[in-house]
Amino acid sequence: MSERLERVIGMGLLIGAALAVAFTVLGWLPPVSNPPGPGVNSAARPAPSRIPHRQASTPPKMPQGPPWPVTYSANTFGALHALARRLGWKPWMPTRAAVQATFEEAYTVSGVLCAVVGPYFFQEATRPIPAREGPTTVTPVALSNGQSATWWWVPGEGGGYYRLNFRAGLRYIRLAGANTVSALNPLATSFVPLSAIRPSG
Repeated sequence: MSERLERVIGMGLLIGAALAVAFTVLGWLPPVSNPPGPGVNSAARPAPSRIPHRQASTPPKMPQGPPWPVTYSANTFGALHALARRLGWKPWMPTRAAVQATFEEAYTVSGVLCAVVGPYFFQEATRPIPAREGPTTVTPVALSNGQSATWWWVPGEGGGYYRLNFRAGLRYIRLAGANTVSALNPLATSFVPLSAIRPSG
């Protein structure tokens, strides 16, 4: 009699264990987890949550990376053309930059065009532009398009110490707004005549 009882109990335990494992695998019973250690408030633990499986989706399209196109609005574009008429010569303007940049403003000082494009500032003239203070160092450099340029360090001239001097067509340009030639290179190598630029949007 005791032998039969032991077999029944053993079979019951085996069947119960098998059902518990099956229900856990199927997600019908919560998985067994280690109890919190001493001094840990189990009520403060967040309850586990199931994240539904999602099909892999196509990642959203990101904007084109650098060099970024320089943006010209219709209003600033019109003002720039009016300024060019007052100057009496057609300026060259940048079309790409290492960062997203918008043409902000332009004005003239003693026949020199001064313009702000995003974080950059440049001067443009039909003759070499003298520095208010002589550069401490002048280093010859070559831009990525093969154009020769000079890299100046000019302490005390304001708007940053570094200047990149080069020519675009028959225009002399001095560019500032970064402390490395590589950061200014996309802007410096993208100057085209104003007549070749169209407003953005």
